Amino acid sequence: MSDEDKTREELISELAGLRQRVAELEGEAIGEDSVLPGLNAARLLPLILEQFAPDIVYLLNPRGRIIFISNAVRNLCYSPRELIDKPFDILVCPEDRQTAFQGYRERRTGDRATEGMAVRLVAKDGGTREHDIRWERVSIFARGLWDVGDSEIGEVDKRFLGTLGIARDVSGKRPPE
Repeated sequence: MSDEDKTREELISELAGLRQRVAELEGEAIGEDSVLPGLNAARLLPLILEQFAPDIVYLLNPRGRIIFISNAVRNLCYSPRELIDKPFDILVCPEDRQTAFQGYRERRTGDRATEGMAVRLVAKDGGTREHDIRWERVSIFARGLWDVGDSEIGEVDKRFLGTLGIARDVSGKRPPE
């Protein structure tokens, strides 16, 4: 059932369930013997991805708009904040958009997900010169996120939540396909 077909009460109930699940996840501590006791994984993982991942890690909503992007995008002269709610397409070289569109906005999971698709990304000023932009060529790894597990992906009653992807720098390693 789509959200449009649900009653107000059903939507509120679903939201309450999601809030409960988030609270449960936030309450799960890393462990008693942790160097930082009480620090929970739900808050630590996004911090690690945002601050330390050498690759561009991104999360898109079902419409292909960025809801999270790591600090590695600063290599393209963007701040992560300015890209929130923008389409991922603005980072992709215009000549690559048509062929790469489904790859970086992947809906598939498992063995069918995108792996190693070559795409060129452009800097904020539009430049693609090697000395101006470290991320000229990237390899995209992306998968769809659904409200069911991968083993249940064949179910009829499921909802697409968005795309999780990584753009790995391959500049100088191989030409784009």
